Amino acid sequence: MESSGFKAAEAALEKAINACLDAYASGRFRPLLEDDWLAMLYAQLFRELGDASTIHVKTRIGRFESKWDLVLGPVEHDYSIIPEAVAEVKFIARAFSDQQCLHVFDETRQRDLPKLASLRTTCGSVHILIFDEVGWFQRSRFRESGVSRLETIRQLAADQGIALEYNRLDEPIS
Repeated sequence: MESSGFKAAEAALEKAINACLDAYASGRFRPLLEDDWLAMLYAQLFRELGDASTIHVKTRIGRFESKWDLVLGPVEHDYSIIPEAVAEVKFIARAFSDQQCLHVFDETRQRDLPKLASLRTTCGSVHILIFDEVGWFQRSRFRESGVSRLETIRQLAADQGIALEYNRLDEPIS
């Protein structure tokens, strides 16, 4: 990947996501936690790119103190990553309680989206990837407004220029 190649990084990420979804749909991938998705994305990205030197998991970027779930980009001489694509990954497992699902939602809204927004001027490709085994983000709604948790996240992401990819896993994947 070239340092200016965020389009190539974005394309590789999309192919990796699709490969993970195909493996999930065929029963060859049964994640239990978010880290399983990260591991599978890493494996698929390595398969796609053929070089792991630009794939980084749970890492830091330059001046930012936060750790990022998945970063694609070359490493400079001082071990600083030049981010070409960054993704935060969220997973709602079939076994999660409603309280665990609410925690994932709150973490997405209050931590991950603001963190990704802070990176928008540094990286042209920032994503929130949600993998939902039970459709919780679509089903769960605020009592007062009736708005789904997914619509809330979708609006916040759009307002901040963050790409949202929501994958409902309890429905056939097209």
